[in-house]
Amino acid sequence: MSSRRFIVAVYQDIADLLVKQGNSADLLALYLFYNLVANRQHTNKIKAISFYCRKVLKMGQDRFFRANKQLQELGLIKVIKSGQGNHWYIELLDRVWKQSEKNKNDLS
Repeated sequence: MSSRRFIVAVYQDIADLLVKQGNSADLLALYLFYNLVANRQHTNKIKAISFYCRKVLKMGQDRFFRANKQLQELGLIKVIKSGQGNHWYIELLDRVWKQSEKNKNDLS
């Protein structure tokens, strides 16, 4: 296990949006997990296999896919199919990553 630690934060407006939904616990858990994976992979387009996500979050298939679909409908993620093989990626669409990329460019 890595000794590196970091904070995964969610903007207040995104948290408020997720909390207003009927399955807010599932949405928050999955959204935070995607952000954690994105941080580890250093990208906003993450490879996150649904089986692994469900196992880590201890979430059944129906709950997982319902939350995943709802995050797409809310405009927070986008599911992308890779041209090579049967690989799927999750793109985080919120402004956290857009701001992070802007800050990197400003430092260049």
